Amino acid sequence: MKRTVAVLLFLCLFLTGRSFAYFNSGLELFYAAQEWNRYFSDQGPPVDFHKVSYFQGYVAGVASAARSQLELPQGVQLDVLCAIVHTHLKDSPRRLHEPASDLVIDALVKAFKKR
Repeated sequence: MKRTVAVLLFLCLFLTGRSFAYFNSGLELFYAAQEWNRYFSDQGPPVDFHKVSYFQGYVAGVASAARSQLELPQGVQLDVLCAIVHTHLKDSPRRLHEPASDLVIDALVKAFKKR
């Protein structure tokens, strides 16, 4: 009985953790991108540094994972990638319901498509 409960508990934790980690909406990323922009433009109320770090980390992770689709210039700065993604999110409000990773890849492919 204890073994069955342990297996069920493990499966529940494993399955819910994966589904949460997979999906972040474009809207969530857009809110983080706005905080990132506010931080670098010194505008508005105090910045939520957690959202700034989340946005930078998310963009860096997706850019790294999508390297096979991109031709990033040598030494390109993370802030440049973040600015490209921020602009794309701001210009695509009707797509913010889509997965954030898709929107980041679309933005970076438009800017750095592999030839």
